[in-house]
Amino acid sequence: MSNSNQELKAAYVEVLAFMNDILDRHDAIVVGAAMLSLTLSLYKTVLPPDDFNSMMEAVLETKDKIQPFTPDKSMLQ
Repeated sequence: MSNSNQELKAAYVEVLAFMNDILDRHDAIVVGAAMLSLTLSLYKTVLPPDDFNSMMEAVLETKDKIQPFTPDKSMLQ
């Protein structure tokens, strides 16, 4: 596995653990809204405008392919 794949998996596991923890204390709609707002702000900060716009268009175009959140508990191990 490449370093970037390892970093992505490590970050995924950390965020998944955080989400599982915070979802025990807060409503999923509230958590999702906060995470989406922060995520989009982060991308807007680190991506050039054209890349950010392309990413937003790609998200919109693939909205019907988004799956419900079902945490993979094996990823936490």
